[in-house]
Amino acid sequence: MSVNYSLAHMSTKPGVENAPKLYYAKAQAAGEAPLPDDGGNTGGGGSDGDENDNPLG
Repeated sequence: MSVNYSLAHMSTKPGVENAPKLYYAKAQAAGEAPLPDDGGNTGGGGSDGDENDNPLG
């Protein structure tokens, strides 16, 4: 899989002609990212229902 990056010069307020414009990073992926045979459940990240999952909490 490859990822191509570019810059997009976009308005900060779409529809307002004189609104300031900023550059935003834009990414586009090409190719495949196959899931493992176990359906993607590799045990990394996500919630397991433990009350300690929420760092704000």
